[in-house]
Amino acid sequence: MNVVPAVLQLPDYMRALFLGAPNVPNKEIDKRVAARTARQQQLFQRRCPMTFYIHEYALRLPAGDGELMSDQLHHLNHMSNRTYITNRVVPVSAGVHAGLAGVFTFMKFAKLEPIVYVDAENHGVFLDDKESAKAYLNILASLDRTALDVEQSRELITSIAS
Repeated sequence: MNVVPAVLQLPDYMRALFLGAPNVPNKEIDKRVAARTARQQQLFQRRCPMTFYIHEYALRLPAGDGELMSDQLHHLNHMSNRTYITNRVVPVSAGVHAGLAGVFTFMKFAKLEPIVYVDAENHGVFLDDKESAKAYLNILASLDRTALDVEQSRELITSIAS
């Protein structure tokens, strides 16, 4: 929750993050940006409902210059105009929150059990057991109670962008 979710990142924002990552060689940055952008397009074409919990610090943490951050924040609000994308901001004032458990993606399917993807620096893990799914559903329920509602989130993002 320290940065804008990858699915919602502009290419220049991605590039700024990769430039700050010690384990990403500079010669690989353009390939990684292209790969992430291609994954975004695949997800958007499916129009699956997606809810993103974003910590306020991610909105305030500079990646690149001020213009890039403003563009990225406006992009967040623009993306939330899509009926299948919901952005919810966890405000700093919430203090300690369930999102401190780490970055993960909870995926629900019509005919399969839920799967959780846990993302780390140099690997990812898929969790498909019911206990893990239940634990991460609890985290999502807690974040849902802690985060600002959709309109409050939009207003905070707009105020930080300007």
